[in-house]
Amino acid sequence: MENYVFEIDHLNVWIENKHILKDICNLKIPKNTIFAIMGPSGSGKSTFLKLLNRLLELKKNVKIEGEIKFYGQDIFKIDPIRLRRRVGIVFQQPNPFYHMSIFDNVAYALKANGLIKNKADLINAVTEALIRANLYDEVKDRLNKPASVLSGGQQQRLVIARALALKPEVLLLDEPTSQIDVVGARKIEELLISLKEQITIILVSHTPQQAARISDYVALFYDGRLVEWGQSENIFTYPKNELTEKYVAGRI
Repeated sequence: MENYVFEIDHLNVWIENKHILKDICNLKIPKNTIFAIMGPSGSGKSTFLKLLNRLLELKKNVKIEGEIKFYGQDIFKIDPIRLRRRVGIVFQQPNPFYHMSIFDNVAYALKANGLIKNKADLINAVTEALIRANLYDEVKDRLNKPASVLSGGQQQRLVIARALALKPEVLLLDEPTSQIDVVGARKIEELLISLKEQITIILVSHTPQQAARISDYVALFYDGRLVEWGQSENIFTYPKNELTEKYVAGRI
């Protein structure tokens, strides 16, 4: 059990009476891996991701049935604020606080969660988060500049740094490279590979090629259902399901 961060069984989700996720069973996400979730648009990938730190419950008219365990504990019995500190999330569109400085973007998360006692600790924590996000060397001379001066890829790494500042055990990423250029995307992929030694990464990917490049495990969602999941090498080389074979070959 301790080797699995999340265990999901008999999961169903309805939003506005529309059945979004349909009986997701026997899905287990191993610790300290990159677990990619792929599938066509509308297959329920983002909905599934937001379930894992209970963000989905902030929407109206959501009905959830089934089991999600986080390190063996029912997530619906965990305080959602505490859960979200342990399970951070980064969205598709980079969303830094543009009016704030680069430094204050990261500092905000620390201050809002009451994690810092003095200025020296704040400086150290912000620096550490930027280093972990592979951004510090690029911004160390302009930390007081607004976040808007950064490129799209740098803004996304800044948002990742903001999430990492809280020292989460899991980082959820919803298509984090789909809105940025190829060079910026590659830097984020390299960052994620380096981070998995410290945290578990669950990544909704917009292409099977990206999932094949960086993930250890992968799952295919299609029309709200889990088609199959397993080690990436096996899924991409010897898929068991015809839908998976078509999707990884680019025929869906």
